[in-house]
Formats: sequence, structure tokens, C-alpha cells
Amino acid sequence: MEVHVKSGLLELAAAAFERSRIGVASAPCMLRSQVETLEGSVYVVLKNVEGLLLAVYRLGGDRGILRRLKRWPAALPGAHQS
Repeated sequence: MEVHVKSGLLELAAAAFERSRIGVASAPCMLRSQVETLEGSVYVVLKNVEGLLLAVYRLGGDRGILRRLKRWPAALPGAHQS
């Protein structure tokens, strides 16, 4: 996946997180967050500056909609607390 596509997905996920965050003090850090691919699915893993996991989104559908996940695959790289 190209760098500008990854950065665009990170920005979309961060914006979605900002709209939905209620009572969460931490903001996503683009340097710690990452885009991962697992078994043909694309995931965006948002982390804060300390490396703590904030949210995981999956890119889905034909229109490229990001959906926030309550649970995610255990094998997903980067989706574990540091």
C-alpha cells in the first residue's frame, strides 16, 4: 500500500476517533499509529504518544468505510499494548 494512502487512512481514523472520543484524554499520535494488512483486510491501529492502544478500525466495503472494532484479530500486528 502506498505511503499517501496509508497517511490518508490514518487521518480518517484519527478524525473518526476525535468525533467519538468522550472522556478520553489521549489523542492519537500519527508517528505511533499504523496501517496493517492481515488476511486481505486493512486495519488502522491508533496509538497515543506513549504507545497505548486507543482504537482499531477496519477498512471495509466497496466505498472504503472505516469501522471501529470492539474486538480485533489477536494476530493483528501492533494491536497490543506496548
